[in-house]
Amino acid sequence: MENAELSIVEIVCKLEKIFPPAFFNVMEHLVVHLPYEAKVGGPVQYRWMYPFERCMLYLKRKARNKARVEGSICEAYNLEEVSNFASMYFDPKLQTRHTKVPRNDDGGQCMIDECLSIFKYPCRPIGKGKKRFLTDGEYQIAETYVLVNCKEVEPFLQQFEDSLRQSNLGITDDQILELRDRDFSRWIQQQVSDGQVKDQLIRQMSYGPLKSVTCYNGIIVNGYRFHTKQNGQNKATNNSGVCVRGSIYGEHDIDYYGIIEEILELSYIGAQNKVLLLRCHWFDPINGVKVDERYGLVDVKPKSRLNSNEPFVLASQAQQVYYTMYPQSNVRGSSDWWAACKVRRKLFVAESFNDEQLDLNELDASDYYQDDGSFGTSNVVIEDEEFSLFDANSPMEDVDINDIHKSKSAPLTDQFIDDNEYSVNNEYLDEDVDKQ
Repeated sequence: MENAELSIVEIVCKLEKIFPPAFFNVMEHLVVHLPYEAKVGGPVQYRWMYPFERCMLYLKRKARNKARVEGSICEAYNLEEVSNFASMYFDPKLQTRHTKVPRNDDGGQCMIDECLSIFKYPCRPIGKGKKRFLTDGEYQIAETYVLVNCKEVEPFLQQFEDSLRQSNLGITDDQILELRDRDFSRWIQQQVSDGQVKDQLIRQMSYGPLKSVTCYNGIIVNGYRFHTKQNGQNKATNNSGVCVRGSIYGEHDIDYYGIIEEILELSYIGAQNKVLLLRCHWFDPINGVKVDERYGLVDVKPKSRLNSNEPFVLASQAQQVYYTMYPQSNVRGSSDWWAACKVRRKLFVAESFNDEQLDLNELDASDYYQDDGSFGTSNVVIEDEEFSLFDANSPMEDVDINDIHKSKSAPLTDQFIDDNEYSVNNEYLDEDVDKQ
């Protein structure tokens, strides 16, 4: 800072040799005094006027009566303070300014205990759904996919695979996956009929979903707002891109990228046993996706398609991405690829008066937090509490009585500014001090 104070004058003089005199005004001269101001005042964020200017703008917007501006602002401010204070004592379920539902609210965690984990994941469909019937092929694929991804069914899935290995020596993993997709749903139904499954919830799930499903145009899950490709065709935003991690996740090239074509809600036996699936167009992860090894940038080829008969994915597994086209260039084939960019999810903190712990959404190390302007409620002490100023557990310190009665007129010294630094330039001030 001292070096800048000495060299800034010389720099300004050199600039005067280059630029015309009309270029220099008070702003160019201001930099001469900035180093000394920083030394005297310290960091600028503790003394600038921006917070007060923003506060004045906030207060001026409350004026409704132009003839009585001050009174109008005071009345509106007092009304807001009283309303905010009273709203803190309302029921936590009542929506107020401080407890409003965020934009991408997924409905919260299901509090019903008698339900499988796959039906408890919070997600909320958007709009009014339409009914349609699944084909036989779609029904089998959707039923098997839900069973395989249910945590409570994993022991039965392992038992099914072990039985295949015992009955077919030398069977490969690809053949096991093929038989699992074809026969596992019927196998678990046979286990239920034979009385091998004691859990009532798994027995209900083994009967499969209804063939009549509900189709939606959008869904809110994991802090994302998804839309189908058809619903977002005429919109400026792109919310139909989806990314799912592979079963053996390691690098970017294991991710599966696609576009949502349909959002389906499957209904099982039980009022709350519903699960949302996304039917997607998946790009070929080998020939249709390329990853830059240095920067990790992902490009997808929209004309490619995954050669697989698994179009469905659980809504809880989806991560949102958006695809953007490259600018037109003379490079051949550049228009055939899209850049895939992952979207930051909008998470929020759920807090209530009765809960002492915060219910935070899970956030991975690679994700980011985005504040959507929502405010959390503050804890309020309803009953009077007595606080003791004496802490028996704190260490006792010896105090010298002479330090207490020490004169308060002792000179104060500044450790950051040398008082004699500017004594040469302040001759007139020194003379006035001597006279006094």
